[in-house]
Amino acid sequence: MDKKSSKINFLDKVKLFVAMLRDHSNQDFYIDDGTLGSIIACLAYLVLPTDLVPDFIPVAGFTDDAAAFMLG
Repeated sequence: MDKKSSKINFLDKVKLFVAMLRDHSNQDFYIDDGTLGSIIACLAYLVLPTDLVPDFIPVAGFTDDAAAFMLG
């Protein structure tokens, strides 16, 4: 898989998680507690600057964020 394709998949997954949370909060979509916790943890890991590899490090900073989403 090339870099551009994986970047698009990563961004699509972020958008999907946000849409799922929005629909869940509007009670249009049910998410069980375990899955809800995983989605929130993945999104929190993305926005928190204190993670395994700090985001201010060019290129490498977001690789661990992407890996968290691929696992999530």
